[in-house]
Amino acid sequence: MVFTEFKTNPMFVLGPGALYEIRRLTHHLGERFLVVTACGPITEQAVSMVKQSFDNPMADNCQKANMKYKRALAQAQKYDAQGKKPYYEFIDCEGWQVTKANIAKVAERAKEMKAEVIIGIGGGKALDLARGAHHITGSKVALCPTVAASNAAATTLNVVYNDEGSQIVEAGIMDYHPNLLLADTSLLIQAPPHMLVAGIGDCIGSALETDVATMEHARRHKVLDVSYWSNEITKQIFYEHGYAAVKAAEAHELNFSFESVIAQIVHINGPQWGIQNTDFAHILDNALLCFPSVRKLMHGYVIGYACVPLLVYMDASLEEIYKYVDFARSIGLPVTLEEMGLENVTAEEFKEPAQLAVNSVTYAISDSLLQADDLYRCMKVGDKIVCDYLAKKK
Repeated sequence: MVFTEFKTNPMFVLGPGALYEIRRLTHHLGERFLVVTACGPITEQAVSMVKQSFDNPMADNCQKANMKYKRALAQAQKYDAQGKKPYYEFIDCEGWQVTKANIAKVAERAKEMKAEVIIGIGGGKALDLARGAHHITGSKVALCPTVAASNAAATTLNVVYNDEGSQIVEAGIMDYHPNLLLADTSLLIQAPPHMLVAGIGDCIGSALETDVATMEHARRHKVLDVSYWSNEITKQIFYEHGYAAVKAAEAHELNFSFESVIAQIVHINGPQWGIQNTDFAHILDNALLCFPSVRKLMHGYVIGYACVPLLVYMDASLEEIYKYVDFARSIGLPVTLEEMGLENVTAEEFKEPAQLAVNSVTYAISDSLLQADDLYRCMKVGDKIVCDYLAKKK
């Protein structure tokens, strides 16, 4: 018997120059906007695009590349005729960690200006600060990721870290998805290529975790085919387009593979909300963060590595493990303990981090059945499989 909830973002927009249309796309949400930015070297460009959007007629900013250009233009002209004048302010959060104190700062600014909408533009921290402030203010949320380093943009989840950024101390979950998710590929293509690699690692980890949850809880016949196969297609898209997408990112030139991969990273967690579940890879991440060599790595690289022991935990075939290893190495994801700086970690040294992981917020919001001992066991088994395979290929 199927009982499922399907929740996703009311609107997802992807394309070059999409940020120029932010005013039209948020017109129905309100008239007072707090724009949270943390975009690194492209902050000035992003701010300029937002100003152009809010300070000029919406019809002037409609992008002709839009497949629905005529409809968008007609809507913009209708909105322009209403004569409303939006008010907006910026708060630059570059360098801020996502802590309770910093979330409170954003929320206080939103309250002061009576913001109806909080727009987050930047990496994961900017988006989490916007979502976190929503929990305090109740403002609507629009998100524009400028890097695709994780699959969190479309989700209802925002994580809160300690001041050092080494541990997740809290996780907030919105009652509904962000009102708008906007992926401007003209900004995303400017991001360093390793950001895209991290996003791919994070997404494949989530897709495999969905497989685990489906198997562990005998859910296959409780999951609609459209949801199940969308998860299969996600993995297929990364295997088919991931390498070419990374090459496009290295050249900073848009191509179909890049756009296909970006759509998966940025948005797929929305439509797949009904079946996705945090599991092995993200729980293992909590344990791995206890080690200094791992804390230097981006989240998606850690999850990319964690896919190896995760596949072991799933009892995946050697062919499936080898397929993942070949793909991961082609784009630069780590697949061995040595590459993680953990080749000498003993079972005793890993015991406390493993226990911390199964007592973590991540574990608490999951339906996982794994035990603390599974983490180290699968890491060691996976490492032997991978190292033996790579040795044979030399």
